[in-house]
Amino acid sequence: MSSKTEKIFIDFKDFHPTKSGGKFQGLGNLLRTEISRWRHSITWWLQMFAVIIFANGITFMAMLSSGGEEGIGLMMFPLMSGIFVSLSAMTMIQGAIVKEKVEGTAAWVLSKPVTRVAFMTSKFITNCISMTLALVLLPWIVAYLMFTGMGEIPVNADTLTGLFLAMGIFWFYCMFWLTMALMLGSIFKSRRPVMYGMVIVFFLFIGTGNLIPQAFNPLSFWPGTAKPDPSYTGQPISMISDLLLGNLYINWGPVVFGVCCILFLAIAFIRFSKVEL
Repeated sequence: MSSKTEKIFIDFKDFHPTKSGGKFQGLGNLLRTEISRWRHSITWWLQMFAVIIFANGITFMAMLSSGGEEGIGLMMFPLMSGIFVSLSAMTMIQGAIVKEKVEGTAAWVLSKPVTRVAFMTSKFITNCISMTLALVLLPWIVAYLMFTGMGEIPVNADTLTGLFLAMGIFWFYCMFWLTMALMLGSIFKSRRPVMYGMVIVFFLFIGTGNLIPQAFNPLSFWPGTAKPDPSYTGQPISMISDLLLGNLYINWGPVVFGVCCILFLAIAFIRFSKVEL
């Protein structure tokens, strides 16, 4: 039985060049996956309730037991929130890159039509959304309602404007920790050096909280960073607390943290693009 073979003639003029997705190829799919994972995970929801219990709860108890002492809530809440964000970054966000590198998930994902830039961008955007909702918007709105309800601050246009400015400044502080976690995670292959680096920065913040000049102090949540006001006789308050009181001004702190965030992100993207997984 004989078999026939057919000759196929290919005209290469029929082929057209195709364009890939560029540096952000696969970003849409990664974002959908990351956001879906975040929505169905209980971790960030627990984080949201934890910050309300830790920061808002401790502040509320301090206000109840203060006997009407002026400024106790305004001093406590920004400080507790700043500490909690640091702890959250050390325990949760620092593993965003390192965990997937160690477990091989990053290498598996990047074997698909996905670029490293898209992978890092999806991690940043997802964690940015999570931190904004869990550590900035909800706790600070609850704090404002708590302060106004207990007579610590009045309800007017100045204090509402101060609330949004305070949340914006505190958002830069959150992004500082997020971008630093991504940078350290792209450099190191295990969680331990990432954790050590963040702990060192945390204690440097504690040690230098009031040593930096007020005009450039990025730690706007630290007690004593507000502009001196001879008429104020309560507890030492932070610049963020001063904004909640309706004293509207901004120092160079957000710019300092913004520059750090850009630098950290640049290092993270460059390093992750070269590291072997």
